[in-house]
Amino acid sequence: MSGARRSIQGLQWPYQVQAQPRTRAAGRDPFATVTDSWWRRSAVVFPSAPGVVKSEASKLSGEEIDERHHRGCRRMLRRLNPGEFVQGTIFTCGLSDSYPAVAALGLLITARCDTAQDKTDVYNYVPVIPVEAWIERDGFELVAKRALANELGKMKSALTDAGMAHSIIEFVEHEAILAELNVGTSRQDKAVAKRFEQASRGMRAINKLLGSADRTREDVLEFLDVNEGLYKSVIKDLDVTP
Repeated sequence: MSGARRSIQGLQWPYQVQAQPRTRAAGRDPFATVTDSWWRRSAVVFPSAPGVVKSEASKLSGEEIDERHHRGCRRMLRRLNPGEFVQGTIFTCGLSDSYPAVAALGLLITARCDTAQDKTDVYNYVPVIPVEAWIERDGFELVAKRALANELGKMKSALTDAGMAHSIIEFVEHEAILAELNVGTSRQDKAVAKRFEQASRGMRAINKLLGSADRTREDVLEFLDVNEGLYKSVIKDLDVTP
C-alpha cells in the first residue's frame, strides 16, 4: 500500500511509527522499545493493588500503597515478545488523531515483503479503537446525519402537500416558510404547518447537539436511545461477516 495519506470518516491514515534498527543474528526485535513502553506504563494503571491486603491498606500512607501496588504489578507482568512485525500485526501504544484520549491499538498495513526484507524504516498502520469510543463519536455522527435526513424528508413532504417547491428550504428561513404555511385556515393546512414545524424543530436540535463542544456521553446515549432504529441500522451496516 502506498504511503499516501487518506481520509476515512475524519481519520487521517496511514499512521506511522519509526522502526528501530535490528540485527537478526542477535535476535533484536525492532519494536522492543514499544514493548518496553507498554510494560512500564501498564505497571501503574491496574485499578487494584495486588501487593496490598485490604486490612493493611488503612494503616499505610499513599506512597507506601503505591509502592506495594507497583511491586505487585511487576510480579504479575513479564516483558512481551511480540514476534515478527509484519502486515496484519496488532500492537499496543498506537495513536489516533480523532481519538487522542483513547488507548488505541495499531494494525500494521505496511507490505509484508517490505517488512520481511527490511526495505522500510517507517511502518504504516491504522489505529484500532474500542467500539464504544467509536459509537460515542463517529457512530453518533452517522446516526445524527441520518436523523437530519429524516427530518429534511418530513419537511419536503409537508411542502409537497402545501403545493410549494422543495428548493425554498435552501434559500428561505424556516420561520418564514412556517409563517406562510400558517396562513392556511383549514384543518389540512394546519396539519401541514405542524408537520413542518416539528421537523424544523427536530433539525435544529440535532444540529445543536452535533455542533456542541461540550456534549456529554449521557447526551449521546439519550440521543441514540430516542433514535434506536437508526442506531441499529448503523450498527448493522458495520457487520462484515458473510
